[in-house]
Amino acid sequence: MDLHYRNGFLIQHFYDHPHGMENIIQIHNYYRLSARNSNPLSMLSTPECLSLSKKAEWHSISEHEHILHEFISNPDLLIRYVKTCQEYSIPIRLLFVESDYNGEVWTGPDVPKKFLGYEYNTIPIDDQIITDFSWYLPLAPFWDRVNSFGLFSSLDDVTLFTNAYKQAFDRGEIGDGDMQAHTFRLYEVQPDDVLRCKTD
Repeated sequence: MDLHYRNGFLIQHFYDHPHGMENIIQIHNYYRLSARNSNPLSMLSTPECLSLSKKAEWHSISEHEHILHEFISNPDLLIRYVKTCQEYSIPIRLLFVESDYNGEVWTGPDVPKKFLGYEYNTIPIDDQIITDFSWYLPLAPFWDRVNSFGLFSSLDDVTLFTNAYKQAFDRGEIGDGDMQAHTFRLYEVQPDDVLRCKTD
C-alpha cells in the first residue's frame, strides 16, 4: 500500500484539547489528528474570522450546495488563515497530511516539513479509533510500536494496527457504527514556512 494524495493542512489550536482527550494525551503522548481542536478562528466572532473559518471548513459546489472539508488545500486561503491567527496572537500547530483519501488534494507547492508518523483515523476526523485503542486490551501491544508523537513510525506498523482494528471492528468488539477510515502520513510545518509557500 502507498499513500497517493497530498491532502493539505490541518490547523490546530496549540493548547486547546478536544473534550475527553486529556487523559489519552497525558498517558499515551498522543499528538495526532484528534489531539487538538482544529479551525481556531471559529472561536472568534469578527466577520473576517468567521468568513475564513467557514471557507476553511466548507467547499462550495453551487450557491446552495456545500461539502464539509477536513483540510485546507488552497495555499492562498492557508496563508490568509495563518496570518490572521498571528494577528490575533492565536498559538497554532500546523499538520500537513498525506493519505489514501482522495476527497481533498493540496494545490500548492511543497513546503519544508518534519515527518511525525502514521495514523489510522476516520473522515470526518474524530476520536473513535484512538479512544478504542486506549481501552481495548487486545490492541495494547501496539502502544509499544508508537513513537514519541503517539504515531506509528512505519507504514508496516500502521498497516498491522489497521488490520487488527478492522478485525475487532468486524467482530463488533469496538467501533460505533459505519465509518470511513484511512491511513494518514503526518508532518509538522512551521507557520513561517507556510507564509513562504505562495504560488506566484
